Amino acid sequence: MFHRLKFALPVGAAIFGLLPNQVGAFAYTSATYGYDISYPQCGPPVFIPPSLASPSQAWNFGVIGVDGGWPFISTLHPGNGCLGQEYQGTVSPALYINTGYATVYTDANHTTTQCATLSHSVNGNSSQRKAWAVGCSEASKSMAYAASQGATYPSGWWLDVETANSWSNNTALNQYTIQGLVDTIHQNSPPSVPVGIYSTAGHWAGVVGSRKVTGVAGDWVATAVPAQQAPAYCSQSFTGDRVWLVQYTASYQGKSFEVAFKPVKYEYAGTERPVEQLPIAITNWLEKKHPGATVRVADKVVKDGKVIGYEVHFTTKEGKRFQVDLTPDAKALKR
Repeated sequence: MFHRLKFALPVGAAIFGLLPNQVGAFAYTSATYGYDISYPQCGPPVFIPPSLASPSQAWNFGVIGVDGGWPFISTLHPGNGCLGQEYQGTVSPALYINTGYATVYTDANHTTTQCATLSHSVNGNSSQRKAWAVGCSEASKSMAYAASQGATYPSGWWLDVETANSWSNNTALNQYTIQGLVDTIHQNSPPSVPVGIYSTAGHWAGVVGSRKVTGVAGDWVATAVPAQQAPAYCSQSFTGDRVWLVQYTASYQGKSFEVAFKPVKYEYAGTERPVEQLPIAITNWLEKKHPGATVRVADKVVKDGKVIGYEVHFTTKEGKRFQVDLTPDAKALKR
């Protein structure tokens, strides 16, 4: 997570949701909310975010930081000291790992013997194989620490990729490092446990350029925008994979948070202009009444300058097309 969250908001937490067409191994559902917390929330006491005051609902999932803000678990940079408590206090917890590459990370104090050996079978030159071993070692040490803290069955793993961490000017080495992380997590997790990337388009391009990392299930887009602007990021993938999570900012009792939501799936039907993003109540209605539906057109219904509802055209997962008029709170719209 971005350092402004870790250090500027020591009692805050990041809260987020995800896109509807990405329901899968992470077990997220449409219009649900979650948070991410790590060592800044250790307190004392350990801070587990309360439910959002609006909309009033319990958290559906969370992501817990394994590391202490640095890529490697070490004596100098120990892991999240309250990981076990945060993990146990979170519903459907996933985990995230800080990432980075530096030449010093290729030494024996950082790169494990096992990862160095495994890297010999990786395609690439000597420097690239060493970079892969760096990523392998970051993942191995973080996974071992998580297990030692009782965080043994996460619903998924996220890799925090930010330019604020140490990276090479050689984007190929950075790519190999991240690939080593992804490969190692997959090799040491059940097949159903996915790996995603937390970043922004600018950060991701600054680290890997246009290079592709394989084995990534989806993107978590980091933003600091208000809720009204968050939907614009729902289609802004930075890896080329699908967007699963989008953050936006909010506050709770004077504490700053980062929040995001999960709208229903949208089909742009050849237009460059995204359809109107729907209120949470309507996305909940669609998910309940027509799970897996795809919105084709969603237009605001305006009367006397005020939005009184939405005209929603959608396709069910069986391929049937429907149109419904709903108020913002998902009641039948009379006009």
